[in-house]
Amino acid sequence: MSLSAFILGAGSRVGRSVALKLKAEGYKVAIGSRNPDFDAAKKDGFYAVKVDAAKPETIQGAYDQVRDAIGTPNVVVYNPAALTFPADRTDPLTVPLASFIGDQDVGAHSLFALAQSAVPGFAKVPASVTRAFIVTGNLLPFIDPMIPMVTLGVQKVAEAYLVKVFNKAYYEDKGYRSVSTNYHSHPYSTLLACTSILLTDAPVFMVTSFYFATQVSSTGGLPGGEMAGEPHAIAYWELIQREELGNWDHRFIKDGSAFEGY
Repeated sequence: MSLSAFILGAGSRVGRSVALKLKAEGYKVAIGSRNPDFDAAKKDGFYAVKVDAAKPETIQGAYDQVRDAIGTPNVVVYNPAALTFPADRTDPLTVPLASFIGDQDVGAHSLFALAQSAVPGFAKVPASVTRAFIVTGNLLPFIDPMIPMVTLGVQKVAEAYLVKVFNKAYYEDKGYRSVSTNYHSHPYSTLLACTSILLTDAPVFMVTSFYFATQVSSTGGLPGGEMAGEPHAIAYWELIQREELGNWDHRFIKDGSAFEGY
């Protein structure tokens, strides 16, 4: 099976950097955006698909198109973000309701829609292949509220919660159990370090990890001018290759390495 990845939200910074990294590592890469440059994508060796994260109902069709073109993705990256500033930067309720709703479509709603397609797809990937679902995060869910960032903050809080829920659901509930703390004596210990076992008559070993990945400064704060695409590419590739379950809240610094404690 060919390794394949679908990156939704393929902007010029994070999305493109991650796409180039995965292609260099031998992946077939599909990039999804609202207005893709099909010629440029083809030149780079990517498969481009037109999809609008502000319209969650379009996500499944885009995923199906990617699957048919390059195979079922074993890596999925969710990168879109949207921000509408309040008319009065001190009053969050001066964001128009339609804009608030639209920004949440770009966040949790389309993320949820993509997971509904990606997770069943992961079950069709050979057991020897690692699955990873990575959401590009930021620190807004974890710091004091920033009023002008209200729509993006709500968006990222919801996304972080979904990632946390997905990890719980597919390791602890609905027939799956975590083996991250008791796999050492198992004959497949290396595989099981990042595996969930489906409790059926014929167990299926699924290497599936969900991450909310955030670039931070060297001191763990907002990255400011250090924010760049290349650190994301390095960090995401490290997450994809992990042989053990990691913290769903993954933080990394400007060289792509994990921030201390993460």
